[in-house]
Amino acid sequence: MWFAFVPVYAISVAIFFVASRYRLPLLIAFAVCAAGVVHVRRASQVIATLIAGAIALLPFGLDSGRSQEQASMVVWLIEHHRGDDAMRLMKQVEPQNNDVARLHHRAAMAYAQQQDLLHAAALYEQVLRDPVAQPVLRQDALAEAVRIYAHTGRNRDDAIRLLKAADPQSLTPMFAAKVGHDAMQIGDVDDALRFLAIGGEPYDLGTALIMRGRFDEAIDVLRRAPADRDSQLMLGIAYSRRAQLTHAGLPQK
Repeated sequence: MWFAFVPVYAISVAIFFVASRYRLPLLIAFAVCAAGVVHVRRASQVIATLIAGAIALLPFGLDSGRSQEQASMVVWLIEHHRGDDAMRLMKQVEPQNNDVARLHHRAAMAYAQQQDLLHAAALYEQVLRDPVAQPVLRQDALAEAVRIYAHTGRNRDDAIRLLKAADPQSLTPMFAAKVGHDAMQIGDVDDALRFLAIGGEPYDLGTALIMRGRFDEAIDVLRRAPADRDSQLMLGIAYSRRAQLTHAGLPQK
């Protein structure tokens, strides 16, 4: 029964969710079995055991399995207004962390919740610079960084810098729409059009096209929009502006 405990328990944990609190009971069984080394009689067995133990303790620079707990500790420090301690801990654990991008992303979210927006934006940008960051983290980091810069007046240039460097084709329609909407908020209509063309609502895309003077395209887009008041209003504006240009004999931009 004792021999069966380790594999049976390990399999049952794997079926559900592998987390540290579920792995902890295995330590008891392993510790008891490991104590059996005191019963060895041959020197070769003792030497082999000591060598194996020494190798296990060597600092190989591998992930210690505590990445999630370390990230949670960083978040806890930020939430308790100990930002300097959080930054020091991040620098300390980054070399052994197996998902640095997620660590930075969680810290950025915590800073944003504490209204420390500039620290949050800086960490989101670190996620964007991470070559192995998961696509969903990169997309969310871009959207959140642009949103922060867009709503912090003095950082409009930083928002435009991120927008120019981003590829709309790498985003899902949902994230592209969020980024395009924020680009509209800061008056960057050209970049807004690039992102809204991927996933923007007809109303937003039609509005951007009107602002660029592309009235025929705006009319085509707004005709496909739901017949709500706002969309119908923008459609009327597009018709009116096109008629004014036609009457004046001016070409569309």
